[in-house]
Amino acid sequence: MVAAVHTKGEGLNKFTDFFSKEYRRAIIFCALVTLAPIAYGYDGTYFTALLETPTFIRQFGDPDPKNPGDYKISSSDQSLWVSIIQVGEVVGSLAAGPIG
Repeated sequence: MVAAVHTKGEGLNKFTDFFSKEYRRAIIFCALVTLAPIAYGYDGTYFTALLETPTFIRQFGDPDPKNPGDYKISSSDQSLWVSIIQVGEVVGSLAAGPIG
């Protein structure tokens, strides 16, 4: 746990003291920890929305035999794409432990 303790015993006299050099490490650490859940939610939402864009479907989908000139992505392929993202999140989480 990171603690931001003022060593001179003066405390914070005004709001700008919060941004002094001795508190920078704690502020940066807290900002990085706060970004993790935001990035986790953003990945899932962004990628599932990406699966429905026409350009993505044309590039990665298969021609639809019922509608010539149209493309579709099968549900098994869609679940594979989403699972790959989750596997990457697990690997990243496991790698973050030894790093720090």
